[in-house]
Amino acid sequence: MTTPGGVRIEILEDESLKVVPIAFDHAHFYALESDLQGIQSYYTKMFGAKPVRGEANTLNLPGGKLVFSKSDAPTATTLGRTLDHIGLNMDGADALAAFTKSAEAKGAKFYRPPRNSAFGQTSVLDGFETMIEINKGQRAYFDLKDVEPGLYLVDESGRRENDPPRQ
Repeated sequence: MTTPGGVRIEILEDESLKVVPIAFDHAHFYALESDLQGIQSYYTKMFGAKPVRGEANTLNLPGGKLVFSKSDAPTATTLGRTLDHIGLNMDGADALAAFTKSAEAKGAKFYRPPRNSAFGQTSVLDGFETMIEINKGQRAYFDLKDVEPGLYLVDESGRRENDPPRQ
């Protein structure tokens, strides 16, 4: 299907799913043929993606695959478009901090530096017009018991958790 903003979504039936009704399988990336090797090298270096045996131009990450295809025209940035970015989760704040340190050492170009928030996120640009938001994982769903100590939770009125009621 195609959204009103032009994002194409591919839906595949998977009768083997037993626990959840829907699951992510893969995302398509389109790049100039001259960029295909570079973009795959980036995701391999930065995120540890591994080639999928028998599937050309396909890399595997925990949780899904990245499929790279040739585009005849240069691709536009994701920033400010209907599909503004892609997102990846790390397994908690410590993993996000370790990833950030590793990414810095590998020369990552940060769009947004790490910040302490409910999602504990940072954002990098892959050099091929895609912004990648990396969050500390919420282990499927947000659960307050998984929030690290010292994190400020703010409600819609700007009150932090345990703040006295406003007068």
